[in-house]
Amino acid sequence: MPLAKRRRHIAKVNLDLCFPNLSEAQREKLLRKTFESQGMALMEMAHAWLGNPSRLLSRVHDQASALIREEQAKGKGVLLIGAHYNTADIAGSLLGLFVPYDIIYRPQKSAVVTYIMERGRARFLKGGTAFQKSDVRAMYGSLRKGRTLWYPADQDYGRRHSVFAPFFGVSAATIDAPTRMVKQTGANVLMSYYYRDKNKNYVIHAERLEGFTGTDSQRDAEVINAALERLIRQHPEQYMWVHRRFKTRPEGEEPVY
Repeated sequence: MPLAKRRRHIAKVNLDLCFPNLSEAQREKLLRKTFESQGMALMEMAHAWLGNPSRLLSRVHDQASALIREEQAKGKGVLLIGAHYNTADIAGSLLGLFVPYDIIYRPQKSAVVTYIMERGRARFLKGGTAFQKSDVRAMYGSLRKGRTLWYPADQDYGRRHSVFAPFFGVSAATIDAPTRMVKQTGANVLMSYYYRDKNKNYVIHAERLEGFTGTDSQRDAEVINAALERLIRQHPEQYMWVHRRFKTRPEGEEPVY
């Protein structure tokens, strides 16, 4: 936290925007807990990419795979909407022990890190495939084949393929890809959530996304953001507040970072 000044600033701005009802001292405490969780995530990421996730099987509470299989049995693809929680990689490796699925990812600036990440995620997918986020054809193909695709819907990709929807009461550029994918493939939609509980066990949860239309991108963005907010509030320190969620602002608004 003392060294990552830019990320600390981004996280502080996000927490100030999203938790205005907390006192300054409470937000500072949450900021510290966020960086503690980030530190844990670095160790978990190393274990997910390089270790043996099955060794953690006794610490997993799988509340996702039964519902995923139930949706898969309907003969359509499953769009598993996720988010950038600190536990994403370790939970992803553990979910792979129960059900096959595909993921999307963004290559890192470092070619070495990208190589390690790709190799590590290929290990734990166990029959699944990792697609670069730019490979739209592969993503649509995954869903059309009746597979499950994990898709994070919580990052700011700019105006071109986004609509503005409230996120913690703040207007946020929200990707409209989930609506387009469901509209063109007929996939079923689930929301995924993963966290460490108070006993340091890993809970992997999935639920149906009530109110998602698959036709109205504005409505669907609002539904997704509301669900994300509800889930993040359960363990707010385990969300990746260090990314610039509010980078793109509506016309006339000043930058926040």
